[in-house]
Amino acid sequence: MAVTIGKIGQNTNSRILELYGKSSDIKPIDFIDGVQVINGSIFIEMDTGDAYFFDEETHTWIAT
Repeated sequence: MAVTIGKIGQNTNSRILELYGKSSDIKPIDFIDGVQVINGSIFIEMDTGDAYFFDEETHTWIAT
C-alpha cells in the first residue's frame, strides 16, 4: 500500500492533483498535461458532485 503525505502543518503536498470534470469524462490514471497523477489526487465530478481519490497502487479512482 502506498501512503502519501497530503499536508504537513499548513503546507500542502503540491504534487497531489485536484481535478474537475464531468461524470462522462475519462479520469486520467497516469499523466494529465504532462503532470503525473499520484496517490491521493482527487477528481470531482462537476455535474454530480461525486468525488474520487486516486489509488496509485491499483491505478483506480475510488469513490468517497
